Amino acid sequence: MGKTSDSFKREIGKNTGKVVSNFLFGDKHSTPIRVNNGTSSKRAEYLKEKGKLEAERHEREILNETSRIVNNEINQIMRYPTPNNEDELISVLNELYIFITSKNWKSHFNGGTNDEKIDRLNNKSADAAFKKFNLLLKTLENRFPENLEISEFKKISSKLKYKRFFGKYKVLVLFALFFLIIGTLAVVTKK
Repeated sequence: MGKTSDSFKREIGKNTGKVVSNFLFGDKHSTPIRVNNGTSSKRAEYLKEKGKLEAERHEREILNETSRIVNNEINQIMRYPTPNNEDELISVLNELYIFITSKNWKSHFNGGTNDEKIDRLNNKSADAAFKKFNLLLKTLENRFPENLEISEFKKISSKLKYKRFFGKYKVLVLFALFFLIIGTLAVVTKK
């Protein structure tokens, strides 16, 4: 017990002396503490860069998979045969309408993010479905002009046309509207 208590007393005396010394003389006589950041900062940079590269690789994989899916959707839409039967034609028009509304057009002015690229790809499949919808609507009009649902499908087509424009260019429309309001206010307050 003698050695442990002597060691403990010596440690307390040493630390008390440091406290008094630091209090009287400030940091001039303090024990320097060195932190070696050289290897740890290089390791942190390496891990950060590795994580960044892994995230970029993952984003590319998602983008490639989305591109593959969208291309398959477009190919299926374009290869779909035009039905000869009136009921089948109406059924396909309804299916395309559901597909378009499920995809919906999204604005792609987000500053070049990966989400923007995915939105552009999804817009392509919605565009292809919209073109096929209009093509089949023309076919319905030409083959069965007395069909009562033609006017309803025309309204849907018109609505989708506006939805497409505002979905894709919503940000630009909002900016134009904002500057139009600012310009109007400037002219009104000037008078």
